[in-house]
Amino acid sequence: MMKEHENATVLDAFNTVLGIEGRPFGQTNKPVFGLSDNKKGVQWNIAIFADTSFMRIGVNLEGMKYRDWPIATFILNELAEPSLNDLKRQLGPDKEIRIRFTRDAWQLASRPTIEEQLIGGKAFTLDSVDGNTWQAMLEEAKGCLDETKGYRGRAKQHVTVLKKDGSANLKEMEVSPHLTIWTPLTYGTNMQTKIQECMEELQPVHDWMTACSKA
Repeated sequence: MMKEHENATVLDAFNTVLGIEGRPFGQTNKPVFGLSDNKKGVQWNIAIFADTSFMRIGVNLEGMKYRDWPIATFILNELAEPSLNDLKRQLGPDKEIRIRFTRDAWQLASRPTIEEQLIGGKAFTLDSVDGNTWQAMLEEAKGCLDETKGYRGRAKQHVTVLKKDGSANLKEMEVSPHLTIWTPLTYGTNMQTKIQECMEELQPVHDWMTACSKA
């Protein structure tokens, strides 16, 4: 487990590299916390997993309205003309990059833990995602958006809410898709350099996700 001053060093370095005051998510006493650049669409973020000291730098696109639901545009564009293989060729096979689509269930402004969170059932290494897997993930993600609104809104689905006492409750809730592509970050003496290197590695991902989410 990382110490409080080490966490602060990492988060300060993220802010310094981007020249921002990042938007916090989670809390330091929770399993996962970190910062995003708070852009209205594709975001840089850093996540720290408190119990394991694991850290990652990611490119993130949430199922939020922003400018007319860019995640909907991304999903529809990729279903119509998939370009993930182009990104994979640009990155090469030796990068330690992972991709995951999640299903966020909404209870007012909070997002409870649900059994069906992982679209496709798991996170994938980017190089392991073939055309069929990618299409299936996109279709499942599209199902988390409201078809009657041209997919520019949350859908309603029955999901299994997992409670802290170990019980589960099947409930109809609003849901939305959430895409993150990330690479691990290790703690060291020069966190600014390490974060910058991770971002340089993921810059093609950020560029691709941005381009695909534009109408």
